[in-house]
Amino acid sequence: IGIYPETKHPTYFDSIGLSLEEPLVQILNENGYSDRNSPVFIQSFEVANLKDLNELTDVPLVQLFDATNARPYDFVVSGDSRTYADLVTPTGLAEIATYADGIGPWKRLIIPAAPVDFNGDGQPDDLNGDGVISDADYILQDPTSLIDDAHAAGLVVHAYTFRSDDRYLAPEYNGNPQAEYEQFFSLGLDGLFTDFPGTGFEVASRLYPYTQPDPLGGVGLLTTTNTTEA
Repeated sequence: IGIYPETKHPTYFDSIGLSLEEPLVQILNENGYSDRNSPVFIQSFEVANLKDLNELTDVPLVQLFDATNARPYDFVVSGDSRTYADLVTPTGLAEIATYADGIGPWKRLIIPAAPVDFNGDGQPDDLNGDGVISDADYILQDPTSLIDDAHAAGLVVHAYTFRSDDRYLAPEYNGNPQAEYEQFFSLGLDGLFTDFPGTGFEVASRLYPYTQPDPLGGVGLLTTTNTTEA
């Protein structure tokens, strides 16, 4: 079992003299997490702190991606006009590969989904009739090239967040969360974040028999945001 810490709001904490990077690396070093083979990833939605961490530690680093129209907060502060849409391009991924080992995209950056308006009323259709527009009402689109592009840049891909609740499953999965995992793994996904580790582990174990853990080895890595299944 490894650990996967995220540095939250690093630019803000730098601005008040409470840099996160140095104490984080110190704690990891004190506990034996100090090289590329350590079972740990450090992740961040910002860029500058990952570049700093790349100078401080050899443990794997992951660049998180928010919605494509959003900007890393350190970009906002520094006046860099680029958004996450720029970072997911081959050029952006090549830059990320200079300071990180992987990317952590929202899963819809890999398989997009879109609402439909079959009745022509100008509003998204409530396909499952529950009175709420959710992922269950969004139709899957063709996969993007993000996984292939990231792999071409030498980066692993860990997508977020997979859930088994009906409202989070696209209608094409027919209420079967395993079908979602299988589709993403078939595209070459290296790992994922899930609120339902039991379900994710079952699929990963079936597709990728257990081997000695390798943080950068790819397929089947599961990380969790909850400790138990709900």
